[in-house]
Amino acid sequence: MKAGRKSLFDPNKTDDIMASIKKANGSLGTAADLNLIPRETFYGWVRKGDEDLKNNQDTEFAQFSGILRKTQAEVVVSLCKQALANPRKGNFIIWWLGKVCREDFAPDAQEYKELVAIYIKLREDFQRLKDKPLQGSQHVRELDRGGNCQE
Repeated sequence: MKAGRKSLFDPNKTDDIMASIKKANGSLGTAADLNLIPRETFYGWVRKGDEDLKNNQDTEFAQFSGILRKTQAEVVVSLCKQALANPRKGNFIIWWLGKVCREDFAPDAQEYKELVAIYIKLREDFQRLKDKPLQGSQHVRELDRGGNCQE
């Protein structure tokens, strides 16, 4: 028999927790606070569930974590749509996503680094064209609809 306290984990509260994640715009810590669950305890459930999912174990924690990740993904999609619809809020939303979904949106995320590298390259190309526009028939090319250069 295990010694210690009984776990606070209650799979019957999953719907309430997921509603809190939506209210908190994806913030797991705030969702834990709204449900009066200590943050470290909550993060422990998520870590356990993620580990069980990774090991293909069908546990209550794995089911909880799967639902949580799906809910968080729905929040991310909603926030991205809001950012696209309202550019004034876009910077804040991207900053927020970097905080609550760090692995995907933080400046050290691989996808983020790739996007920044593409942006920098495009900005450099644009500046080069602005400083020295292409002129003359030997330099002029048109792009067809497929993005291919045509002489």
